[in-house]
Amino acid sequence: MVCFKKFKLIINKLWHILNVRFPRPVATSVEPTKKAVASNVATCPTTGQPHLFHHAHWHEGKLYYKGKVVAEKEVVAE
Repeated sequence: MVCFKKFKLIINKLWHILNVRFPRPVATSVEPTKKAVASNVATCPTTGQPHLFHHAHWHEGKLYYKGKVVAEKEVVAE
């Protein structure tokens, strides 16, 4: 029992020395600021349809990219 008490005292002293030399980082009370995010939705100048930036979109059977027709849907007759 005596040996355990001495051991506990030594550990507590070492713990105190380590905490003084290498303190834990203190959490800052200042909240991080959120970056403003620009809207990722654009409006096509030709069709007026909303779509994602840098993405082609379908409108009335045609594929538009940057306001220009890139492809058209083909109707397959069966």
